[in-house]
Amino acid sequence: MNGWFKREEKRSLFLACLRAARFYPLGALALLLFLKAPPVNAQQVTPVPPFVGTHSETWEEFGETAIPSGTSILGGIATISGDNMVTARTFRMCSVVGVPSDGSILMDQDRPDDLVTISFSQPVSAFGAYWGSGYHCLPFGYPDAPSILTFQDVNGNVIGTDSFFYQGNGPLMWHGYRFGTPVKTITRTAGDGVEGVAIDGLQATVVAHPSFFAGETALGGGWYYLQFPNSTPFGYYSYLTDPNYIYHLDLGFEYLFDANDVNHAIYFYDFASSSFFYTSPTLFPDLYNFSLNAWLYYLPDASNPGRYSHNPRWFYNFATGQWINL
Repeated sequence: MNGWFKREEKRSLFLACLRAARFYPLGALALLLFLKAPPVNAQQVTPVPPFVGTHSETWEEFGETAIPSGTSILGGIATISGDNMVTARTFRMCSVVGVPSDGSILMDQDRPDDLVTISFSQPVSAFGAYWGSGYHCLPFGYPDAPSILTFQDVNGNVIGTDSFFYQGNGPLMWHGYRFGTPVKTITRTAGDGVEGVAIDGLQATVVAHPSFFAGETALGGGWYYLQFPNSTPFGYYSYLTDPNYIYHLDLGFEYLFDANDVNHAIYFYDFASSSFFYTSPTLFPDLYNFSLNAWLYYLPDASNPGRYSHNPRWFYNFATGQWINL
């Protein structure tokens, strides 16, 4: 009971604001829902100059060797698949010799194999690399062919493509992109279906989780555990293929809207109750329920530290002074 009085002090600051502007949060949520659906003509793939991502791949750790299809790269956030991939110090590209963009090792795949697939375990908001392929190949009996990159989101939808020829005297050429929709898979093919490729200096930026989840601990297998600085546990959860969704072991499925405020607060669309919640690291396990227009206290599971009530979920409604399940 004493804990409730302490939470009441925290709640009162937010409650006054919410009552004074009762419809503002709902309006903000409606706007967020609208913004989540990009306009039909929105630019989904934008070229960008060289950048340093959250994860990099230089191939130096591989040395000179064959690269099996499905090899883990970019610090473990992605795999690369394809036939006859090797890491080497140089790569013959018809009239020029391709050289690494950094260090002494690049990755290449020679004709007649042209398909390379990079699959991310966590969607990325930006990706780039240095690329090379056959240049001035006619004296070798075939024309130059473009590299074609295809970008797919977490649902397998193509959000954009790019096509480019290598034009240089050996150093690989940068092509980088920012994505309006997070990308899960990138495939490289050749315009003629056979031209090989060299790749080096890969950079990828993983989609950032909302600041509400700062301090989360990765447990493996896609599961996370979060305990806030005030020692209150949020509990166990995993991100779905679309990182805007989580599955919380006790709350269930939630859709995330970052409040982007100084409190690191967040809005949840709660699928179990078909309502919106608002909370923050200093408020949880108190949540504001917009359907009930009331603050709720989410009951912990006394027999399981770090867990909360589930099947059913129990909440104390401060407005009515009653326990409810949602």
